[in-house]
Amino acid sequence: MTAIGMIRRTVNDFIDETLSRVPEPMAEHLGNAQKEFLKAFQALLDEQARWIDRHLSSARERRLKRRAARPAPPEGGGRRERAQRPA
Repeated sequence: MTAIGMIRRTVNDFIDETLSRVPEPMAEHLGNAQKEFLKAFQALLDEQARWIDRHLSSARERRLKRRAARPAPPEGGGRRERAQRPA
């Protein structure tokens, strides 16, 4: 078992033991509070993911505007002839 697996098992055992020692209505409230906290954190993560999408979209639009504003390359594909070096 990995170290993370051992920690997870220990924490889960602790939570199970704690919830088994308090009155059942209290255990229900504590469990529901944990779920609500996780839902709130998930909402925060979802909002952050939406912000990332907005930033990427904005960056893409700026990149396209810069490309559109560039002057067209000269005829011949924009390649220049290299000058011959004297021998």
